[in-house]
Amino acid sequence: MKTVSGITFFLCLAFAGKAYTCTCVSGLDPKSEVERADAVFAGTVVRGEVLLRQEPSPSQDASPYIGRRFHFEVMWAIKGKIGKQVEIETGMGMGDCGYSFQIGHRYLVYAFGTATRLNTSGCTRTGPLESMRNEEDFREFDRLRKKP
Repeated sequence: MKTVSGITFFLCLAFAGKAYTCTCVSGLDPKSEVERADAVFAGTVVRGEVLLRQEPSPSQDASPYIGRRFHFEVMWAIKGKIGKQVEIETGMGMGDCGYSFQIGHRYLVYAFGTATRLNTSGCTRTGPLESMRNEEDFREFDRLRKKP
């Protein structure tokens, strides 16, 4: 584990350009977040990996993109064309608003992008599935299911 952390730290230093801090628009309610998201699902993280791309980052600056990709087994989806497995990209979580998923844990994920490249961040309502905050989300999902 120390080796992976060391490699990640080295990559971040080697490709560091501008320094960024995460600034989120505070507290969207579940209804607004569902409307804004391209996909909303619950799933278990089965694997994660570090990404290093030479193409511009999602923020469209000229810096290489360093992030993470997590592979999920999907339990259910409320929005979007989500299969039984899905990959979600996010930042590293060091000032870039990346979400820190833990392998083996279950999450409610609000994702953005296309079916082939979905991403999320710590600025969404994404969180542990068992979180008390998600009860409000589940009420919104029930309302959506009952909607004609």
